[in-house]
Amino acid sequence: MITNKSVEEAIDEILKIDSVLTITISSYEGLVIYEKGMEAVNRKKLSVEIAKIAKSIQVHLPHQINEGIILCIYYEKYELLIGFFENFIISCLCERNVNMGSLKIKMRKIIHQIRASL
Repeated sequence: MITNKSVEEAIDEILKIDSVLTITISSYEGLVIYEKGMEAVNRKKLSVEIAKIAKSIQVHLPHQINEGIILCIYYEKYELLIGFFENFIISCLCERNVNMGSLKIKMRKIIHQIRASL
C-alpha cells in the first residue's frame, strides 16, 4: 500500500491531465496496490491482463532490459500506457485524445517516489 503523501499528490497531478481516466499500480500477479480515477473499465480485470503482458515481456527480453519498459497500447476508445518496473506495474488508462508526451514526462517524474514507497 502506498503511504507516501507525495506519491498520492503526484498521481493527482497526472489525473489532472485532460483525458487521463485512471491510474493503477499493481503487482506482477495482478494484485491492485493502488488505484485512483474513474471506473471506465473493470480495473481489477485490467490489472490481471496487464500482469499477463508483463510476464510475457519478462520472459522474452534479456534480464538487463526488462524493467523500466514503457508500453503504449491503442484500443478503439482508449489508450493504455503501461510502465513495467522491478516490483510493480503502473498503468494509465486514457481517452484517445490524451497528450501522451505530457503524460510520459509526468509519469517519469513520479517513478522514484513510487519505488521508495512500496
